[in-house]
Order: sequence, then C-alpha cells, then structure tokens
Amino acid sequence: MAVVVGAGRMLAQLEQGLVGAAPGEHREIEVHFPADYRAAELAGKTAVFSTEIKTVEEPALPELDEEFCKSFGVTEGGIAKLREDVAANMHRELEQNLRNRNKTGVMEKLYQANPIDVPNALLESQIRDMQIEAMRRAGTKDVSQAPPREPLLEPARRRVALGLIFNDIIRRENLLLDPQRADARLDEMVGAYGDPVALKRAYRQNADAMRQVESLALEDQVVDWILSRAKVRQIVSSFKDVMNFEA
Repeated sequence: MAVVVGAGRMLAQLEQGLVGAAPGEHREIEVHFPADYRAAELAGKTAVFSTEIKTVEEPALPELDEEFCKSFGVTEGGIAKLREDVAANMHRELEQNLRNRNKTGVMEKLYQANPIDVPNALLESQIRDMQIEAMRRAGTKDVSQAPPREPLLEPARRRVALGLIFNDIIRRENLLLDPQRADARLDEMVGAYGDPVALKRAYRQNADAMRQVESLALEDQVVDWILSRAKVRQIVSSFKDVMNFEA
C-alpha cells in the first residue's frame, strides 16, 4: 500500500509541475521519491524530469443537436425525445436497483432466521449448476476450466436453502403467479434494448426463457408478501446514492 500511495504522490508532483504549461514549452520538474520506494537506489532521493509540452488539450462537451441525439439512437423528436428516453431509463434502473436491494435484504434476513439442513443431492446439483454457468460465461466447455468446488459451497447452500424457504411460503400461502407481474417483468427486462418488441417476442417463443421470467416474477411476489408483513424502515436517498455511481 505504501508503494501505491508513494507513486500517487509522485504523479501528483508531476501533474502540479505541468500546470499552466503551453505547447512547445520545456520544463524541468523535481519529483521526490518516498523513503519506502520499491527501487532502493531511488528511495528518498529527488529526480529531475525534463519535459517538452507537445499539445495541451481539454475535454469539450458536444453540442446538443440532432447529430448528438442520433448517436443515442434518437432519430425523431430531438432533445425532448432524448430527455424523455433518458428519464425513462433512469426510472427503470432506479426501480430495478431498489427492488434488488429489498430482495437481497429480505433473502438475507430469511436465511439468517431460518437455519436448515439442505439435502446433499440438491447442494451438489446447485454447485454443478454454478460451475456450468461460470464456464458458460467464460465461453468454455472444458471441464478442467470449471471453478473449484469449495468456494461455491456456501453460496450454493444459501441458494438451495432460500429456494426451499421460498417454496414453503408459496405452498403455505397458496401464492400463484400473477401473469401481469410476469409480463411487467418481461417488459422491464427488454425495455433497455433497441427493439424490445422483437426481443419480447423471442422470449415468449422460448419456454425455458419464459420459465426464468416467471420464476423471477413469483420471487418478487414472495418478497412483496414478506415486506407487507415485515417492519420496514424507509430511508430517503438521492438517485446518485442509490445507484452508487462512485463504486
């Protein structure tokens, strides 16, 4: 960590020495190496960097015109349509983020409050599924490239346990899939893409894909059922804080 901090200070010295420079100008900039610098022969010493300024540039915001709108796929309606699309995307992303946060919180509380022994067969099946999914994301079918079993053990146990808990709630409370919720979930999933109508049609023609959408919608219904009976503490936050842009 000391090396990283020291390197950052050295870079800051260089940057400070270049402030106000003009093209064609030569500057001699002193940089002090920290005492714990990784190269022992330079540690604690001062170096002089000889620099020549070739060009000076600064970022410039583009004009808010038709060409700018077209670069975001907006061919009609101009800036007003672009603002409308951006606001809709922000609203959709905010809703997704809040739902995911609430869902994660509910699942964590359920898992902590309901310790159960999961069947070993289900646990091993879940581990294999996670390994296959990791291989799929990596674009490989080579089983030797599958992630090791041990790091997946606890996440797999958590998934299986939560699945059993959710299924028990669905059974006991006789919760049925709301087709409108599934349709809304699908609309949300395809809404960020260029041709949502075509993508939605492709989903509906794929039974496995639709089962996943319906499973997510039913999970949302279970979370809503739990939240309606839980003590919920509301926190006022800005869009920036919720989306955590700085992470």
